[in-house]
Amino acid sequence: MQHLLQLQQLSKEIEALGIRAAAISVEPVRGKGGAVAGQELRYPLLSDAKLTVSDAYRVTAKGEGFSRPAVFLIDPEGRIRFGRVGVPHGPFDAQALENAVALVREGKR
Repeated sequence: MQHLLQLQQLSKEIEALGIRAAAISVEPVRGKGGAVAGQELRYPLLSDAKLTVSDAYRVTAKGEGFSRPAVFLIDPEGRIRFGRVGVPHGPFDAQALENAVALVREGKR
């Protein structure tokens, strides 16, 4: 949940870079777009219960039925400008998203 709140905080800056924010969960999403910690999200929260997207981005923990935490920034042309995949059941790397946004802002990715 921490990463969803962090994405919420950075969503306007991400959009200013021409990148749309979205989150994908392997769990079903309830309601319109989703809410986290009582806050309505400013970006879509999508469900990937069948692991289709997780498999495509190679973040599925094989044989486990879930995906590893990951951050991808994809530009309007569909190019991955930044990607980082974490470890299953590991802590979320809160600095990864901020670093990704900084790299894209500086034009280094």
